[in-house]
Amino acid sequence: TLVADATGKGLPACMMTSMCRSFVRSLAERYTTLKQFMLDLNRLVFENSDDSHYLTANVIVIDPKNRTCDIACAGHPPILFAHHDGTLETVKPEGSALGMWPNDLTDFDTKLLPLEPGASLCIFTDGITEALDEDGNEYGLQRLETLWKSIAHHKPEPNEAINSILLDTHDFADGEPQSDDQTIMVITAN
Repeated sequence: TLVADATGKGLPACMMTSMCRSFVRSLAERYTTLKQFMLDLNRLVFENSDDSHYLTANVIVIDPKNRTCDIACAGHPPILFAHHDGTLETVKPEGSALGMWPNDLTDFDTKLLPLEPGASLCIFTDGITEALDEDGNEYGLQRLETLWKSIAHHKPEPNEAINSILLDTHDFADGEPQSDDQTIMVITAN
């Protein structure tokens, strides 16, 4: 699973996203490790874009047999991970945005987590945490973490969790126009 956000807006951002999607599909066919996948993806994005265009991304590789997920972050907001026992972990392995630096100037850490029944992950773009109210205050990561802990405790279906987050973000903005795209993905382990 990959959630990414390209710099800029309009056609250039669309082209970056499309290019990245093609690279991901190609690299997935010869996948060995998440770290190598991230380095290969970064190299391809860097070689095929200019200095002002890059992507942030979170990549999650789920191993259903071993009930684990391996997580990498490329300059993207953290992943909120609710363990099966209800404890919350904010996961953000080190890594620069894809295409920002050549591979000899960057590296990508990964984090392997158990994916036990009842665990859940919330992956989102910065359009959620950077949503503004009428006074220019940001929704913020802390508010999202607090909400996610409450949501995950009740172990809802993914669509219910997503709707709860979007409703809270909308209520916070109180009619202010959305300034950035808002993407949320929730993964639950059964």
